[in-house]
Amino acid sequence: MFLALFQLVFNAAALWVAQYLGTGLMVTGGLKNYLIAGVILGILNLGLKPILKTITFPLIILTLGLFNLVLNGLMLWLVDYFFAFVSIPTWQALVWSTLVIWFVNLIFNQAAKSLAASDDHE
Repeated sequence: MFLALFQLVFNAAALWVAQYLGTGLMVTGGLKNYLIAGVILGILNLGLKPILKTITFPLIILTLGLFNLVLNGLMLWLVDYFFAFVSIPTWQALVWSTLVIWFVNLIFNQAAKSLAASDDHE
């Protein structure tokens, strides 16, 4: 439960980092819209992504897991498509934003797991 709640905040923070680094991703409207986009991205990752991973399993195996980045990009594109306050103007911006968000979430998830593991040992 701890990691699931923080994952939503991590997504919002990752969106901010991607915009800050100038990848082309733009979220307008302030903190509220970052949180909304982060929550929607988290819901898509929890609900739709496992289904797509099951369907595209042969491609994931064939590409040694790199097709997961395509699925991550698809989730981010869906957020852009359905919400006017998220803008990704080009496919290059989508690729760079996907990579930045993936990397930021990787760092945040490792830190959260380390904190949770250290709490268990105390």
